[in-house]
Amino acid sequence: MSMGAVREPRHTARQHELAQRRWREFRNMRHPLRPDLRVERVLVCPSGVHVVTTLPADADRFLVSRSRLAAEMVAALLPERYRARVRPVLCREDDVALADLVQDVLVTSAATLEHIVRSSPVVLSTSEINEVALRLDARLEPFPVAQVTRPRRWHRRHGIVALAAIASGATAFVLTQEAGSLPLPW
Repeated sequence: MSMGAVREPRHTARQHELAQRRWREFRNMRHPLRPDLRVERVLVCPSGVHVVTTLPADADRFLVSRSRLAAEMVAALLPERYRARVRPVLCREDDVALADLVQDVLVTSAATLEHIVRSSPVVLSTSEINEVALRLDARLEPFPVAQVTRPRRWHRRHGIVALAAIASGATAFVLTQEAGSLPLPW
């Protein structure tokens, strides 16, 4: 067994650990002063702070300004030296390989965004990433997303048992009415 084979898994695990420490992601957040504006995703990584808004298939031009507004809102929470590193991104839902700059907003697909983020020049160090992430975590609030609730399995079973009890009670009532009053054995 060679020494390279023994060291390889340690090296790969270390690289993955470093990548984990250097990336922070926030989902479904809002600014305390603008509770109506939802920030879908904020990605803090070595290439900067990327404020991502989803572009649906039937989108209009209004989303470009909304994406820019969301990025300005996130930038306002950071110290002056980090504000120039905040970038608005409009991410398309389809997988069309596209990267275009529209009014200072990057319009791209999810796969292309990952490639752009990973290959962009480094503008934040690890300590700066941690500082920015801590500030955003302290100042952004979770956006209340409506969750679809389905009846749980227990509730369905409980409903079936209740229906069976009602049916058996109705059957007993009908039989009692047809047979007349039954004498009690005691």
